[in-house]
Amino acid sequence: MRAILVSKWTKVAVFLICLIPFAELLWRFIKGDLGINPVETLQHGTGDWTIRFIVFTLCITPFRKLLKLPDLIRFRRMLGLFAFSTSACTFSPISARISPSISPGCGKTSPSAPSSLWVSRLSCP
Repeated sequence: MRAILVSKWTKVAVFLICLIPFAELLWRFIKGDLGINPVETLQHGTGDWTIRFIVFTLCITPFRKLLKLPDLIRFRRMLGLFAFSTSACTFSPISARISPSISPGCGKTSPSAPSSLWVSRLSCP
């Protein structure tokens, strides 16, 4: 078991597994399958994964002590950074809703195309 935890490829595998929620949300965004309220869907999707990553991160130390596997600590920082990045992604749709009031003229979107909200954000200063 120790040989698997020490391998550099294990860390790469954990990293790729942690990218699955982002890939799933990106795929749904590209397909236009975010539902009637895409901003809320993105907020809830990333918010749920933020809580999961925080729980995974906090569980590493007890599992490390219970299973007597000190090499599990190698994954705690990476999972913590994923928790931080998903929490940052949770708050980015909130800033997308607020920014038209900060810079008038930005964020003029048509109600028929929810993905145009994100495209209009790219054109704002």
